[in-house]
Amino acid sequence: GKYLLNASYRRDGSSAFPNNYWNNFFSVGAAWEITKEDFMSNQKFFNFLKLKASIGTLGVQNTLGLAYPAFPAIRTANSAVFGSNLIPSYTRSYEPDRDLNWERIKAKEVGVEFVALNNRFSFEAAWFDRLTTDLLAFQSSPVTGTRLGNIGDVRNRGIEATASWTQQFGKDQSLTISGNITTLNNKVESLPSDGRLTSGEERPSVTEIGFPIGYFYG
Repeated sequence: GKYLLNASYRRDGSSAFPNNYWNNFFSVGAAWEITKEDFMSNQKFFNFLKLKASIGTLGVQNTLGLAYPAFPAIRTANSAVFGSNLIPSYTRSYEPDRDLNWERIKAKEVGVEFVALNNRFSFEAAWFDRLTTDLLAFQSSPVTGTRLGNIGDVRNRGIEATASWTQQFGKDQSLTISGNITTLNNKVESLPSDGRLTSGEERPSVTEIGFPIGYFYG
């Protein structure tokens, strides 16, 4: 029971990606319960101590409300005047991307958890790094109009930690104080074209390489 290992592999298919139907995903996790080792038998500080780490990939097939792989609906977007007649023009509600692919999340994490001081103090912390590649998002173009595509890579990195102290007062009373903290660094790693997406004057936010998604711009 000192060394823990789990692993999984899956091959998923989705009709949302007709030209990229199948994709492979995996995960591996390992842990070491150090307090079960012989060299820890004489110490009095830790009641429980474990190191853990994991790495894996995950697939996302969310097409953000668009009916892939079905053809888009037809809508009346504009009209034209021919003599005394007003003629509506019909366009597709969106331009489908025939090469649309899975969004992939590549995650890794390293952490520690322990209970100490006669089970009064508990602590758990983990560092994580998640890279999302082939991000599924909308983009606008004067040629194709609104289009769902795989537009770039985004990284989320940070630390999660929680700690608590339990103090016993007599047989039937105890007080527990706990707290947690999380840090998150979000950064766009890559984007198409000029490496910048903006939503226009009515939405003053910009997504740009080297900055967080949708940071305020003005």
